[in-house]
Amino acid sequence: MSIATNNGMEDKEEQVRKYESKIGVEVKEGALDSVDCFHGFITEEEVEYRLRKCKIDGALILHAEQNSITPKFCLSWLPSVSNSVMHLSIDQVCGEYFLFGKSFTTLSDLIQTFVNESKTAVLPLQPPSPVKLVNRQRIAVLPFRAMPDTNEISFCEGDLLTEIQRVDNEWAWARLEKNGKSGLVALQLTVPLNDKNVKPEELPYFHDEPINVLTQRLTQCTDGCYLLRHSFVQSSSYTLMVNIDQHIEKFQIKRTTDGNFEIDGQIFATIPDIIERYSEKEICKGFHLTRAVLTKASDRDLSGKNADKKFQDLVTNSFRPQTVLAYRRCKDDKWKRCYVTLNDSNGSQLYVLDDEKRAKPKVVLDLGFCFVYKIPEGSFDRANCLLVASNSMDIYPSVHLSFQNEGTYLNWLNELRLRCLGCRYSPSPFAVIPAIQDYFIRSTTVIYLTLTSFRGSDFKPDTSYSAVVTINGIFLTKTQQVMPAKNTIIFNRCFLLQYIPPGSCSLKFVLCSHNLPPTKTRNLVFRDYLQKDISPLYLLADDGKELCVENNFEGFVFRAVRHRIVLLPEEQYASFFVLLTSRSFILSIWIGSVLDIFNRKYFARLLLSVLLPNYDLLMSFVEVIIREQIKRETEVTLFRCDSFCTCCISTVLRMTGKDLVTEELANLLTGGLPKQELEIMSALKSLSEHLPLLFRAILSHTIKTAKAYFDDSKYVARRVASVFFILRFVNPILTFNCSGSPKQSRELPKTIQSLANQASSPDYCPEKGTPSVRLMADLLDAIALSPSKVESSENPFCGYSKIDQLALLAFQVERVLEQQDCDSCPLPEAYTVISLLKKHAEKYLSC
Repeated sequence: MSIATNNGMEDKEEQVRKYESKIGVEVKEGALDSVDCFHGFITEEEVEYRLRKCKIDGALILHAEQNSITPKFCLSWLPSVSNSVMHLSIDQVCGEYFLFGKSFTTLSDLIQTFVNESKTAVLPLQPPSPVKLVNRQRIAVLPFRAMPDTNEISFCEGDLLTEIQRVDNEWAWARLEKNGKSGLVALQLTVPLNDKNVKPEELPYFHDEPINVLTQRLTQCTDGCYLLRHSFVQSSSYTLMVNIDQHIEKFQIKRTTDGNFEIDGQIFATIPDIIERYSEKEICKGFHLTRAVLTKASDRDLSGKNADKKFQDLVTNSFRPQTVLAYRRCKDDKWKRCYVTLNDSNGSQLYVLDDEKRAKPKVVLDLGFCFVYKIPEGSFDRANCLLVASNSMDIYPSVHLSFQNEGTYLNWLNELRLRCLGCRYSPSPFAVIPAIQDYFIRSTTVIYLTLTSFRGSDFKPDTSYSAVVTINGIFLTKTQQVMPAKNTIIFNRCFLLQYIPPGSCSLKFVLCSHNLPPTKTRNLVFRDYLQKDISPLYLLADDGKELCVENNFEGFVFRAVRHRIVLLPEEQYASFFVLLTSRSFILSIWIGSVLDIFNRKYFARLLLSVLLPNYDLLMSFVEVIIREQIKRETEVTLFRCDSFCTCCISTVLRMTGKDLVTEELANLLTGGLPKQELEIMSALKSLSEHLPLLFRAILSHTIKTAKAYFDDSKYVARRVASVFFILRFVNPILTFNCSGSPKQSRELPKTIQSLANQASSPDYCPEKGTPSVRLMADLLDAIALSPSKVESSENPFCGYSKIDQLALLAFQVERVLEQQDCDSCPLPEAYTVISLLKKHAEKYLSC
C-alpha cells in the first residue's frame, strides 16, 4: 500500500461524543444537554493534550472512559497553580452522580458545584465540535481487523454494532454487541438498521430463497447466527431462523394492525429492535442472537461458505519446502537438477544439493545477507525462476532457482522473502552481525518501466537487437529481438518489476546484438549476445516520482517510476479480500475492465494467486466472469476477443499447466524438418493426458458453463476448448519456445490452429474430416469431459502467505480509484477500505 501522510485517525479521536448505554445504569435523557464541557470518549492522554493546548488556566473537561459498557464519567482539571492534570472519577449509583462523597441529580449540577466551590479558577472547556447523543443500530457488511495500539475494534461480517456517537461523515464510535467492546468503526463498512422506514425485505439479513437452502446455509454457521424470511404460515408475517446448537429453530414474527411487530407476545417497533433485544437476552435457554447471515454474503459466496470461511484460507500454514527443478550459479551456466532445503537452526541458510541423499551441499547461502528477486516470465528459458543474491561483492555465491510449478514457486518466494534481510557482509571475520531490521519484511517496491527505443548509429540492417534490464547490477528481464529502423531501435516495451527490495536501487540497460558471425573472441552477455552499448547508472527512489529520459539524442529512451508498498499483516486485508469477492466479484470485474491490457494481465495474475488456494471460490469466480462475458457473445465470436474474462481464464491455465507443455512437447519444439500432423496430434494427446488435475478441472468447468448457456451445444464445447486450450494456451507457448527458425516457430502453431478450427467448426463432419482433424475433435471432446472437482491435496497453490499479492492488489485498486470517477465505482465502500489500509500502512511502518 502506498503511504500518504494522514493524521485522520488522531482527528477522529478529538471529536468523540457521549452515548446512552442500554446496559446497566442508563444515562437520563437530556442529562448532558446542558453540559458544554463534555468531550465524549477520549483517552486521558488526549484529555491532557487538549487541556495544555488551550493554554487556559483552570481548564476543565468532562469525558467518559472509552471501553466501559456502563457509563463512567471523569472530570479532568488543570489547576492554575500546577502543571499536573487531576483526573477525578465520578461514580453513578441509582441514577445519582457522586463526586467526593456528595450526590448530584445531574452532571450539570455536579460541574457547577465544582466550579463554585473551587478556591482557584475553573473554566469548563468546550469540545472542538458539539457532542450529541446517538443510539443507532448498525450491521457490518464487511469484516475488519483493527490495527494494534489504536482505538479501532475488529468485527466480522454480520456483527451487530450500536453506534454511540458520530465522529464525522466517515467514522463513528460504536459498541460491538457480542462482546461489549467499543471503538472507532468506519461507517462505510456497516449499514444502519434502526429506521422505521426500512422495510423488513430491505434488511441485509432478509432472504427469499427456498427454506432448504436457508437451512443448509445456517447449518454451516455458528450457534446464534440468524436470518429473516417470509412466513409460509401467515401472510404479511415473518420467520426468524436461528442456529441453536446445529439445530435450526424458527420464531414467528407477526405484523400488527398498527404496523408494529409481535414475537412471543411482546411488541416491538421494528425488527431490528427484536434483534437488539435478543442479542442481549436469551431467545431460548442458553442462546442469544450473535451474528446475522447477510444476503450479500450469500450472493457473493457461490460456494456456499461464508466470508469468514473464505478468509480463513488467507491464514498461512507451515510450509515444508520441497524439491526444486533446477539451479545454476550464474546466467551463463547450464541448469542442473537439484534439491534445495532451508535450515533455520543457526540463522537462515539455503542449502543446494545434487539430490536429497547427498550430505554435502553444492551451494550454501546465508539468507540474512541476501536479497531475493523475482525473475519475470520470459526472461530465461525456464519459468518460475527466482534469484537469491548476496548483498555484497561478487566473490560470494548467488543462485538461480527454477521450480516445478507456480504453486511451489509462490511458496518458496514467500519463505525466502521472510528470510532474506539484505545485510551486508563485513570484510572482518570477527564482525558482529548487525541487528535484524524488519524493514525489508514490512515493505517491498515495484518498478513501472516503459522502454521506448535506443537512438544511435552504425546499426547493421541484417542484425537484430535487444535490450537487457538490470536492477542493482542483476539481470532481471529483456526485450524481444527487433530490427533497427534507420538510427533508432524501437522497443516500445512495458515492464512491471515486482518484489524489488526496498532501499537504494539502481537501473541500467545493456544493448545486445544477435545473429552474429562467428569470431574467436567477443564479449558475451549471453551465448548469442554481443554487448554493444551500456547506459549510465540511474538511481530510482521509491517516492513514486517518475524518472523520464526522453531527450537523449543517443542512448536509451525510457520512463521509470518506483513505488514503495507496505506489507501489512495478513489479517489486515480481511475487508479488502471480501471486497474483491463481494456481490459476485463486481469490484474485481470492474477493475479488470477499466485497466489497459498491460496492467490487466498483472492484476489478473495477482487476483488468481489469491483465489487459487480456495478451489470453490476460484470456480465461483470463473463461473461469474464467463456468464458475464457470454451475455455479449455469439457462438461464432465466443471468447475470440480480448477481455478481462479471457485474460483471467488464459492466465489461470498458464499458471496451472504451462510448466508441463515444454516438457511434453519437447520433440515438437526442436528444429529440423516440419512435423507431420499425426505426429503433432500424438504429442498433443500425450500432453492432455498428463496435464495437472487442477488445470483440467478449470478448463472443464469453463466449457460446461459456456455449454449450458448455449443449450448444451457440442459445437460450443469444442469451440471453447479450441480457444482456451489451443489458441490461448498451447500455441503461444510453442511460438515463444520453439528453437527452430522463425518460419518454423510460426508454422507449427499455424498447423495446430488449422486442425482445431476444422474440428470445432459447425460444419465439421467426422466422415469427411482427415484423421488428424478427427483426432483433434476427439481431443477437444475429452478435455470437455474432464472431472471438475479437485481435492486440497491435489492443489499445489496451498500453504503460502498472500500478503504480497494482497498488498500489490490493493496498490493497483488504489491507482484505479484515483484515476476513475468516484460515481463509476460499483462499491463505494472501496474508497473507505483503501483509505483504512493506507492509514494502517503508515502506522505499521512507524512501529
